[in-house]
Amino acid sequence: MSHKDKPAVAQQLSEVFPLEDNEMKSFEGYEEFITFVEKWERKYPALRKYKAERNSAYFTYMDFPAQVQRCIYTTNWIERLNRKYKRTINMRTSMPSEKSVIFLLAAVAMEETKTTYGRRIYQFKSWKEKNKKAVEVQRKER
Repeated sequence: MSHKDKPAVAQQLSEVFPLEDNEMKSFEGYEEFITFVEKWERKYPALRKYKAERNSAYFTYMDFPAQVQRCIYTTNWIERLNRKYKRTINMRTSMPSEKSVIFLLAAVAMEETKTTYGRRIYQFKSWKEKNKKAVEVQRKER
């Protein structure tokens, strides 16, 4: 990407992916993203691949309250758990079977759930209560 274009692209992306106090819904965010891609695809043709409909799933976090959006779209928790898995596997030189590896990784995940990932996010509770009917309708549709 050209150094001249970086500030403009960054500014427009910050509008497409607002971080705080966002009232935008997922379909609106996806439409904004498509507009962004259409504006820049002539200059940067590699952006065309992001216009695929399947990429709309990346915007589902926008349907949640702003307080929990960052928890949803970040991958820090996943990366941390993967690091724990790698560290645990590297400490063992060999394992007796594939099943024992699965049990070991499950034990790591359970331990992390108790210590790190077990904390409650209270904003989800208020969101769930407020949107209880919508959640029930979605469950019935599945």
